[in-house]
Amino acid sequence: MTTLISKRFDDRIAQADPACPFQLGLLGGTFDPLHTGHLALAQAAYANCGLDGVLFIPTGLPIRKLTTCVASPEDRYAMIEAAIIDVPHFDLTRLEIDRKGATYTIDTLRIMKEAYGNRAAFFFICSEDTTRDLITWKEPDAIAQLVTVLSTQRADIELNPEYESTAEQRFTVRSFEMPPYAVSSTMIRERVKQGLDVGHLLNEAVDTYIKEHRLYE
Repeated sequence: MTTLISKRFDDRIAQADPACPFQLGLLGGTFDPLHTGHLALAQAAYANCGLDGVLFIPTGLPIRKLTTCVASPEDRYAMIEAAIIDVPHFDLTRLEIDRKGATYTIDTLRIMKEAYGNRAAFFFICSEDTTRDLITWKEPDAIAQLVTVLSTQRADIELNPEYESTAEQRFTVRSFEMPPYAVSSTMIRERVKQGLDVGHLLNEAVDTYIKEHRLYE
């Protein structure tokens, strides 16, 4: 394996037996910024779904959020890195940060599959609204062949019934439970812009980074 994907997990995956592959959770997003809800989602999936590790995948040029992404890719990457540095079962990758052009999940999965082969099994971690939306992504059937979806529900999202049954038919979906988190990156950016405190919504290291770099002001 020549492509560096994960500093923490690459060696473990290289040594894994294809008959018992490394169970790798994948959590993608803009993380603008990473907040307590993201971390809780990753931890709940890790704790409840038998994962060996969770890999955060910050987007570079997020095709679905071209007009809403505020912090630079490097700032978003640095905030995740600071938040998970002491969590050995979490890591992050630069795959999409370093990629030129638009970011598509299927391209990232193909790179990872080529690098890891059968030594890793991929589990795509997302909220229920994202699960229903997967059929609108680029090459959804190809994504479905490469991942098992680990899905939890966010009570604050209204699902589109047009996608619900179709998504369940095309993807292998496993549900897991976690407490609801009434927090979003948009909310945090707006509170910072208004000069309101956001420390209770963020990992301490992320809160410090935002203040030191004067993000979202």
